[in-house]
Amino acid sequence: MQKNVSMDGKDNRNDKLVAAMAYLGILVVVAFFMERKTQFVRYHLGQGATLFAVEILYGILYQLLAVTVLMVSWRLYLIVRIVGYAAFVFPVLSVIGIINVVNGQEKELPVIGKIRFFR
Repeated sequence: MQKNVSMDGKDNRNDKLVAAMAYLGILVVVAFFMERKTQFVRYHLGQGATLFAVEILYGILYQLLAVTVLMVSWRLYLIVRIVGYAAFVFPVLSVIGIINVVNGQEKELPVIGKIRFFR
């Protein structure tokens, strides 16, 4: 869903700042408590919170995989390293989200944009 939002004025700059914070990991919690009541901020808080939740879920699953594989054999550690490279997608998604905020767009993130943990 792509939606252009007219962003002008002082309040809207604050909304953009709060919305951009939603894509910076744990700062989504700070942004949640600073939440403005605009649709624009709520949309990006939802996207940022989903991204953060997926990051945490990935971290837990990655650690479980690492422990399991290493219990079997240290020679299989290459599998863990390859799966670990998938973590590079999270900073890329954060940058895409911040670019959407700066451009004033309500645009879903690639790959995880359809997932809705929060509304």
